[in-house]
Amino acid sequence: MGDVERDTRAKERTILRRDGVVARIHHIHQLATNLATNQAVRPQLAVAIQDLDALWASFEVENNDLLSILSNLNLLTEFPVGLDVEIRSLVVEIKAVWNEAQPALGVSVGTVQRVTYETTGDNSSTSAGSGGRKYTENNQTDRQIAEFLCQVTDRQITEKKIARTVRLRTVKYRN
Repeated sequence: MGDVERDTRAKERTILRRDGVVARIHHIHQLATNLATNQAVRPQLAVAIQDLDALWASFEVENNDLLSILSNLNLLTEFPVGLDVEIRSLVVEIKAVWNEAQPALGVSVGTVQRVTYETTGDNSSTSAGSGGRKYTENNQTDRQIAEFLCQVTDRQITEKKIARTVRLRTVKYRN
């Protein structure tokens, strides 16, 4: 088999592999497009989108291989100029739709501007719920976070006191 024949077969294989990747990306794009009207596709899209970066990388490899093979065969005019831009725009659109469809978190990184939490007194002598608390209230979220931290800290203090009391009583009863 000659070089031309080998390159021709390589060209056909590469086109088939690349077109398979393109078809998979188009399928994921279709799922993303349907997400706005059909929430039932969300689980499928959630799984498929995990493959998206690998599919894009595979497309680039196959497309570059095809360019190289077409160059060897002196057939550069057959190279589909602009296909990479089209496929990349589909990938970006899929990711944008998916990111937009994600539920908003209660607190995002940009939400909290400043929270200062302090307890007055020694933790060992502060009873649950009686520790003095200060927080700067830049917005409602700061206040909610500060209150949550107070609850967690008060719960931890109470648990430590209970554990200490149980240990003391256990030692007392052993003697």
